[in-house]
Amino acid sequence: MSVCLYCLQETKAEDFSKEHVMSRTFCGTGNNWTLKHIVCKFCNNIFSAHESHWANSAIESFMRAYEGPTGRAAKKGSAKRINPVEIEDLFILRTCDDLAYEAGFAYPGEHYYRPQLIECDSGYISVASDEEEGKLLQSEFNNHFNQNEVKISQRCLADLRYFDVATCKRSPSGSFEIVEVTKEAKATGVWLRPFRQRGSAVADIDNSERRLTRRLALDDRGRLYVRAEDFEDTCRFLNLIQDGSILPRGDLPASPGRETFTLGLKISLPSVGRCVLKTGLNLLAYCRPGLAFNSAFDVVRTLVIDQGANSRILKRYSFSDNNRSKVFPIEKTPGQHLLQLDVHKSKVRFSIRLFGHMEYEGYLGTADDNLRNEIGAIRVVVDFTSAGIREVKDWRA
Repeated sequence: MSVCLYCLQETKAEDFSKEHVMSRTFCGTGNNWTLKHIVCKFCNNIFSAHESHWANSAIESFMRAYEGPTGRAAKKGSAKRINPVEIEDLFILRTCDDLAYEAGFAYPGEHYYRPQLIECDSGYISVASDEEEGKLLQSEFNNHFNQNEVKISQRCLADLRYFDVATCKRSPSGSFEIVEVTKEAKATGVWLRPFRQRGSAVADIDNSERRLTRRLALDDRGRLYVRAEDFEDTCRFLNLIQDGSILPRGDLPASPGRETFTLGLKISLPSVGRCVLKTGLNLLAYCRPGLAFNSAFDVVRTLVIDQGANSRILKRYSFSDNNRSKVFPIEKTPGQHLLQLDVHKSKVRFSIRLFGHMEYEGYLGTADDNLRNEIGAIRVVVDFTSAGIREVKDWRA
């Protein structure tokens, strides 16, 4: 039995999951920053939702694409594109119709149509950048929808440790019907990205709106997702497209206008703050294991898993202007993240510089004299291309 660093519950070994000091999305290669038997699966599920937001919906998503480590698939040569941006709301708008198409964006500046089945006035149309991507979507479509049962998942907003999973079964008539919705510890099947509201639309640079209709698409990791209002609406759309085939997009109709590529960043400052504070406490557990369970950090460990503590989270961390930084070197540090733990004004302070210039700092707890002496100053460098993280005495090392 081990105790979780965050919920402080004693848990069986099989109920823990590996936890990286900071999100692997930002770190690249290496495996020596892994914490074992420190964070339970329930708490890790909460963190995964916030880390996904930090990596895919905040400004760091673009920094990762342009300045971050190359993804694992690209290194293996199995990725078609290098470091695609994983923002959820990327669209291509065309002047020749009124639809907003699912889009992707990859380094150094390529925007492209995701393979997708998208609802239109006449039923649905298929879109794919080329024959290869069309075949990938067709294969995933067949794997999921040529069965008598389909699972659809979305994050449970009331409790981020869980996922709402709808089970849809094929009726005698051949259509899918929802038979149950359960709360599960893991997502499975097709991911649901709900519309923000009914009749959602996206505007181009001329403020002309394009419709966000229901659609099924493939993300850059080869996972199926659907946009719809809810589970019931998803089921209705699946019945519309279940006998369809996916074809290459082909030549788009000629038009006198242009395509507009648009994106939407939905930045949640409390989510970013939780990630910053959690990374700081993880770093302490990695470098000074005996200190991380000190009661001085009980408030912050509770805050990062308390979904209703948004205002208190915002008071615990801040974005720093690196032009005025007194923690890190004045010069930029490309290809690296810098992390530091120290005691500042009687508080344990965590500072982080991402991608050489994006800085945050947060306060983990009040430090007494013993804690001040034991922490001192912990400085860590994360190199994108080396084997993980290394502790240094000063930033010149």
